[in-house]
Amino acid sequence: MELTDLEQALAAVRPDGLALVYYRPELAGNRELVLEAVRQNGLALSYAAVALKADRAIVLEAVRENGEALLHAAKGLQADREIGLEVVRKDGWSLVYCAAELRVDREVVLEAVRQNGDALAWVARELHTDREIVLEAVRQHGGALAYAAEAFRADREVVLEAVRQDEGAWHLAAEVIRVEEKLIRGAAGSFIAVAGTEAPVFTVRAVAAQEGGGLEVTAYSMAGESWSGAMPADVPLGELGRRLVARPMQVCAHGLSRAQPTLPV
Repeated sequence: MELTDLEQALAAVRPDGLALVYYRPELAGNRELVLEAVRQNGLALSYAAVALKADRAIVLEAVRENGEALLHAAKGLQADREIGLEVVRKDGWSLVYCAAELRVDREVVLEAVRQNGDALAWVARELHTDREIVLEAVRQHGGALAYAAEAFRADREVVLEAVRQDEGAWHLAAEVIRVEEKLIRGAAGSFIAVAGTEAPVFTVRAVAAQEGGGLEVTAYSMAGESWSGAMPADVPLGELGRRLVARPMQVCAHGLSRAQPTLPV
């Protein structure tokens, strides 16, 4: 039995949504065909008929597959909040394709920078003074410090978070903060958490003085893995944390048998 034109088109776009280009203009307005195409490749929306670029269900399917598809949606849907959230949760950088009113929407912006810190480049000017947004951005990608306002590039905590994620972000810090390079770089590598961040947690179970000075430290991870090693008597907490994170742990068969003070490092 001979296939109809629509059946042939459906068979073509299911493995390659961009094949929709070969069925314009005759079938580019067929809703079933366009849905199949954008589910396979969101960018096939660019080949859909104008009316279907304004079809909310089709645009949602397209941006779920590829956030960049929003570029080809009708202008009204580029300002749709639900669609905008779908876009930035998948690809924060695609905030650039959202309408201006979404780029000033704090929830949409936070979702964007959490997925891709560099989305800070597309945030509305009104939110450039929002410290939480800037911190979330540099925690995801230290290089996002380049898009932060000058005040934040001179903010110790913001710079610290950026350098923790990407040591190269140090060069993006304001001149006034670079005089503290040794302090900031040391803190960034210390494994001590600052407000709003997570860090590995270990239990220091025993500390014993060694002959000739120094300490023998025994610690356990939350999984019950153990580590023992010699440390200088004046070891900073951050250095102890660095060694605990870097050194291989041994699984302890009995685990932690009783509650011990925990050391966040």
